[in-house]
Amino acid sequence: MGHDPTRVVARAPVSPRSERRAFSSLRGRTGTLAITAALLGACARNPTTGAAGKADGYDVVDDAGTRVALRGPAHRVGSLEPAITELIVALGRADRLVARTAYDDDTALSALPSLGRTLDPDLESVVGLRPDLVFLGRDGGLGLGAALDRLGIATYVADVQDIQDIYATIARVGRAVGAPTRADALTSRIRSELREISASLPPGPAPTVLFLVWHDPIITSGRGTFIDDVVSVAGGRNLFHDLSGWPTVSLEDVVDRDPDFIVLPRGH
Repeated sequence: MGHDPTRVVARAPVSPRSERRAFSSLRGRTGTLAITAALLGACARNPTTGAAGKADGYDVVDDAGTRVALRGPAHRVGSLEPAITELIVALGRADRLVARTAYDDDTALSALPSLGRTLDPDLESVVGLRPDLVFLGRDGGLGLGAALDRLGIATYVADVQDIQDIYATIARVGRAVGAPTRADALTSRIRSELREISASLPPGPAPTVLFLVWHDPIITSGRGTFIDDVVSVAGGRNLFHDLSGWPTVSLEDVVDRDPDFIVLPRGH
């Protein structure tokens, strides 16, 4: 069934030396910038609200363009998007979370029941928690969003691709959980810290950076992605900025372009 962006959901309250210094300064800011990295790392540009209209009161228009109408701030929140979970904690609303996923490792959430992996959540377990609002990733929890809609439980689809998306997401989530002032303050801090990083960059040419998303085949980041944004903020130049999204490239392409730095994410 196709997605209907005009649907109004009426609900009860509900993942480099002089140059290296620049990368180190970005990496070392573990507060608000950690939230930025988490939001970006987890989750296509935000669509316009279109026919969904402008959100009013506690209503929010999610990243799929769907208007989610709330009668008030959400008090029982389920999050199947770890980055959104971290954002809710940063907004001082951890007490409103009713569950966590297997990927939420914040010790402050360890007492919450786990819904397992984000791609295979159990509908009965989610419904049994009586959430007012459930945050999902852009895959909609493999049909979970539609099932929750049918049961009258509000859902919000989060899809964050670049730094500008972050600011919109913080504002929307802050409104949904009743923390708009804290959301504004968090956005201001992130903007301020990014400006500080940019202002502290040493003079000279920007080093080229290959971010290795996967090694076989080689998948990297192009323009319009958070990695492209972060490399630029930190004073580098994305090796494949001329490509868009998350392109697959050959080893010959990499050797040809001869990057100054190769960045590998921790883990697999």
